[in-house]
Amino acid sequence: MMKNEAEDTKEEDILYLFDKSGSGDVHYMTLNNDIDQIAYKPLNTVRWEQTSNVVNFEIAVVNNVLYIIGGYRKNAAICTGRLLCYNPKDGTWRKRTPMPTPRMRFSACVKDNVIYVVGGEKTGGCPTDCFEIYNTQTDVWKAGSRLPSPRVWISCTLLSEKSLFAAGGTLKGKGRNNFWIYECSQWQELDNHCPQTLPKCLDRMVMASVDDTIYFIGGVTTEKDRGKKVCMYTNPRVFAFKPHVSLGSYGSPDLICPWDLDLPSPQYPRCNATHLKLGCKIYLFGGSDFETETAVTQVESFDTQTKRWAKEFQIDKSDHLSLVLSL
Repeated sequence: MMKNEAEDTKEEDILYLFDKSGSGDVHYMTLNNDIDQIAYKPLNTVRWEQTSNVVNFEIAVVNNVLYIIGGYRKNAAICTGRLLCYNPKDGTWRKRTPMPTPRMRFSACVKDNVIYVVGGEKTGGCPTDCFEIYNTQTDVWKAGSRLPSPRVWISCTLLSEKSLFAAGGTLKGKGRNNFWIYECSQWQELDNHCPQTLPKCLDRMVMASVDDTIYFIGGVTTEKDRGKKVCMYTNPRVFAFKPHVSLGSYGSPDLICPWDLDLPSPQYPRCNATHLKLGCKIYLFGGSDFETETAVTQVESFDTQTKRWAKEFQIDKSDHLSLVLSL
């Protein structure tokens, strides 16, 4: 049992940054009582044996308990379905029922007491269309409906704590522009009569919802150059999607369009970033430039009301990070 970092900061919220490269390092910082914004405080670092030599796992938080899901065991060269939970209040670990489909490079969302696991990659590099649902109260997994197509590096988000969306990802090494919604226990196109797709083929992007809008930030885009050669590069742009639009949405009096394609770009484009939503702001942590593989150390925030980016602070720990807030 490791020491609980929260013992001495019971009145403060703790931000955890997990290194997903297999080092086992976990960085954490305390936040101000007003968690609508983040003020920089030095990062503390501990090493957790439970995440050592495991890469591309996911983290979910339910009722302030951290769940570490799946990933790839570097030593054994296989994907794992392992599920561990960690309670920051008393520093205890518990093994839970493993995920039925061992995988890595998937996405996960939380609604109430349920964790939704979407897509990913199985041992041997095989993409999967698996969608599995875990009830944290009963410790039971169940299989959901299959995705319309297998996806690796897919992203997902909950809109208004109700609707589950999944988008992008890769198949056969190329980014995709799919945009799906989970309704009536089935994955389907967003509009069967006129299916919505992403403005670009994207994977490894941040997909975050604020109020009634979904934001797509950064990631890797796949395009063909003039010679029809497939090129992949860091997406510098930000897109926003509002499922329910009305006349005049996004400042256009004549056009009903759910997409806003004119948002400002961050100063530091990145893929594989992690994010945190606080109030109306989306904070970006870590990630890297796809072309140069240079880690991004600058933390930036996007104010969804003013539509402006701001530089916050720098962190030494970046690149392969997963971030969670423990209250």
